[in-house]
Amino acid sequence: MDRSVRRAAVLALWALFAVGAACGREGSEGFAAGGRSHSEAARSHSEAARSHGEAARSHGEAACPDNEAPRAPGEVVHDPAGIEALLNATAEWLDATVAEPGRGFSYYSYGTRELLYAVGDLDGDGRPEIAARVIYFLGVGSYDLVDVFADRGCGYQRVDFLNLYHLGLEDEVESLAIRDGLLHIATVGFERAGRIRKSGAFRWPGPERV
Repeated sequence: MDRSVRRAAVLALWALFAVGAACGREGSEGFAAGGRSHSEAARSHSEAARSHGEAARSHGEAACPDNEAPRAPGEVVHDPAGIEALLNATAEWLDATVAEPGRGFSYYSYGTRELLYAVGDLDGDGRPEIAARVIYFLGVGSYDLVDVFADRGCGYQRVDFLNLYHLGLEDEVESLAIRDGLLHIATVGFERAGRIRKSGAFRWPGPERV
């Protein structure tokens, strides 16, 4: 596929991906005012306690994406089979919600069952993120993106994606690693003159688009 056509497709998909914003509720209800009956005061106390719990939960969930992307429990980062199941479920969800007819997503390497992902803390909150290469098949040709999965108190879920073109990288991801809070991405592209390799280390500030 011509690089200009591929890059136009990348930019078009970028616009499709900007779906949703952070969610969460904040605030709490006050205790009962004086003059209420004993039962009203007790009910108000219960409501206040529940509200306090919701507010605390909201603080942890403030960045949970407001979409229906699949989720997995926190221990999934220690379970390769669980990560594979999460990625497969997310690919199916992307196919149903984002992919255009005749196109689709896969986290597997070309023609294999091999996954390419890295686990580590990207935002300094002490909890690891998952960075995974995902391939968008165009029918004729394809290109890679890097998805970020994070747990914001509601389970691991796809919360962001990185467009290689916008990072100044090539079309295919060769390797991913998370070291010292940075996401290291190595890529390869193909020109008439041969292969072109580019790599970089990027600091992820947190979910901003998805």
